[in-house]
Amino acid sequence: KHPFHNNFLIEYGIFRSGINHTIQLTVSEYKYATSLLELIKNEDSDGRIKQGLVFSYLEFINFVYLRHWGKSISSNKNQNITNDFNKLLNTYYQEQKEVSFYAEKLNVSPKNLSEILKDSIGRTAKQAIDEFLLMEAKSLLSQTALEIKEIVFWLGFEDPSYFTKYFKQRTGITPISYRQQLK
Repeated sequence: KHPFHNNFLIEYGIFRSGINHTIQLTVSEYKYATSLLELIKNEDSDGRIKQGLVFSYLEFINFVYLRHWGKSISSNKNQNITNDFNKLLNTYYQEQKEVSFYAEKLNVSPKNLSEILKDSIGRTAKQAIDEFLLMEAKSLLSQTALEIKEIVFWLGFEDPSYFTKYFKQRTGITPISYRQQLK
């Protein structure tokens, strides 16, 4: 049994990597955002109501973000490649962890893809792939009761010991230690 996991947040512009994550709110936007947060904080009767409020808050923030930054989001070829890379990574991260796969899908060389991403988001393609995998791993470790072995296979790794080494090299701790720190 796999966790519900469709990465819906990546569809919100403000959650994409390599973009400006700040928004200058007007006074009325600030008041509205704070009132929604207050409603979320005080709602304790039904989980579905709180989920609806959180969704409303995300929609509001995304709307404000797009209104403020949507006009300045570049539509040039490199930005399109970056956006397409993020979509591909979100779709294929469980099966494909090699830069060459994504480069081929985007009709660029692996070196060119890394240069484009480095300019666009400040990381190479390999770094972006690793960052995404670690984000997913941390999310599964913190939000599910899945065993480490199940998470390893969910993420598309074949060997739990390799994954543990991979995780530790990039975070400084093992997946088990990471989960224990959260308790």
